[in-house]
Amino acid sequence: MGIPRPAASASALGWRDLRHEHSAEPMSTPPKDPANYTVDALDTALELVNIIAEAPGHGVTELARRCGQTKARTFRLLWTLEQRGVISRAGQDATYRLGHAALIWGAAAATQHDLVRVAQPLLKALGEETGETTKLRIRDGLDCLTVAKWEPDRELRCHSLVGRRHALQEQPGLVLLAHAEADIQRQVLGSLPPAAARDLAQTLDRIREQGFNVTRSEFDGTRESISIAAPVFDQTGMIAASVAVAAPASRMDEARQTVVAAALGKAVRHLSTALGHRHRF
Repeated sequence: MGIPRPAASASALGWRDLRHEHSAEPMSTPPKDPANYTVDALDTALELVNIIAEAPGHGVTELARRCGQTKARTFRLLWTLEQRGVISRAGQDATYRLGHAALIWGAAAATQHDLVRVAQPLLKALGEETGETTKLRIRDGLDCLTVAKWEPDRELRCHSLVGRRHALQEQPGLVLLAHAEADIQRQVLGSLPPAAARDLAQTLDRIREQGFNVTRSEFDGTRESISIAAPVFDQTGMIAASVAVAAPASRMDEARQTVVAAALGKAVRHLSTALGHRHRF
């Protein structure tokens, strides 16, 4: 299907941040003790925002439990964030979700982040060609993070949530894990029971060999989805992201999977090229 493979020397390399270094000013020296520079209230407030972004709809009690703070302090932080529009409170149960300020930040981040900015039109083109949901994911530590998506305007579709995380060893992260740095793979495999680690290692070998991965999972509580994911590489041959096409299983028989895989292969080639990767065809 022509999905790009990394150079042999880069087969075990992982994702790295794609940032421009435009500033002419020298970087300041990192503090010897970073803890002395941390503003506790701000750190906790940002943790709350992350919790709400990943799991919206909780009240003060649950949010306090998740961030390890008292209900009184959590409420004060939530009140402050709400006044600034970062989060919003709704319903009689007073549950919290991201607010309009977070939407503005998200839109700005999507424009300013090179990877997302370049990927958005390609996700849209791939989604329109296949008629299915497309997703862009990156590796963040030992997690897989969805950073961009496109969804078709059809009643039955696979919904995606930007900001959602999965462990690398879960299905959404397998392509990223297969091409991650060797020490990342060792950490993940080392955290599993021996039999599970052997099975996962074999799965990662297969993904690297075939250049993509097909997974099946539940997507709305009653129906299954099939997702096809492939890697995107940057100018150094390191994996930058993965792109996935997800569809209800009822629309993804083997013949359709072949068609979608071909479209996905073309899309990740184009995105890799846009990031400076040089393919060997």
